[in-house]
Amino acid sequence: MVELETVERIASYMKGMAGQALINGNFDIWQRGTSSTSMAILADKWSEYADGNGGTLPTLTRSREVLSGEIDGSYYYTRLTTSGAGTSLGTTSRHWLWQSIENGTRYLAGTGNKVTLSFWARSSIANKKISANLQQSYGSGGSPSSTEVINGTTFALTSAWTKYTHTFTLNDITGKTFGTDTTTDIIVVLFQFMWGSGTYSTPAGSAGVAETYRGAGTIDIAQVQLCLGSKDLPFFPRSLPEEEKLCDRYYQRIIPNTTTYCASGPIRSSTQGDMVMALREPMRAVPTFSYGGTWGLRAGSTTHTVTNITLGGMTGVMAYLVCTSGSMTAERGGGLYGTSGAYMQFTADL
Repeated sequence: MVELETVERIASYMKGMAGQALINGNFDIWQRGTSSTSMAILADKWSEYADGNGGTLPTLTRSREVLSGEIDGSYYYTRLTTSGAGTSLGTTSRHWLWQSIENGTRYLAGTGNKVTLSFWARSSIANKKISANLQQSYGSGGSPSSTEVINGTTFALTSAWTKYTHTFTLNDITGKTFGTDTTTDIIVVLFQFMWGSGTYSTPAGSAGVAETYRGAGTIDIAQVQLCLGSKDLPFFPRSLPEEEKLCDRYYQRIIPNTTTYCASGPIRSSTQGDMVMALREPMRAVPTFSYGGTWGLRAGSTTHTVTNITLGGMTGVMAYLVCTSGSMTAERGGGLYGTSGAYMQFTADL
């Protein structure tokens, strides 16, 4: 019988970076939307890029889909739909889906250290292949050592959900120089759905064999995990609140209540209100800020239409918003609220 202490130690290991270094590997969080043809970021912490290198890409759609119990521990998966194979794709054409693991190099890499990637995948496209590889980066700021590519392998997909695994050996970090920005050394997990003959050395270390989209159809991926070591560990999904909290470190989308203030503060002048708003979680760095829709600024008993909002700074979870309007009366208190289609987004992606 396994001792309770051993079970607790294993459970602690599984919950840490060693047991799952990826965030949102189960594709549960989609703050930016659930379908797009622009290769925009959708699933939190995952990024995507497609380049035909002078050729013509087919119509590509990224979407969130629902499983029907085929994979234990997962409810959603991510789907790429392509309208065809693409035409005249160049030698350095590529289509990437990737995630950067913050501080992955310092905490996972080392002499002989291995990490094991596992995921489920399928494709309706006959004989479709995808590939996976890693990048080991030492960050930014100062004069860090150059990013290193860790070659991977290709996977031949079928129409049935199948689990795939691959073990990578990370590079030694002895004598390497890390950047002075202490949050930017990363391990990148990178899937490729299409690549030209000049980029094939990246996924598998063997140049000369290109892979197009092959034809119209779908490519599905679910339950992605990266674990320290050479074992394919069981997948234990985080709770939804845990996953949301981790995702919010990098991106937060705020949809305001239209009947109450989402931020408040003084009206500094006839044209400016300085509002303070609490975010859900601290972010890893001062984020970039954007907004959309219609916003109103309440000054005294009068509501004014906001013409511009900028981010003046961040302290912990507090965002300082400079709101521009007109013909206001300076006073101590005012409030910001959204009306039609209002949203804000704070982005601190790696």
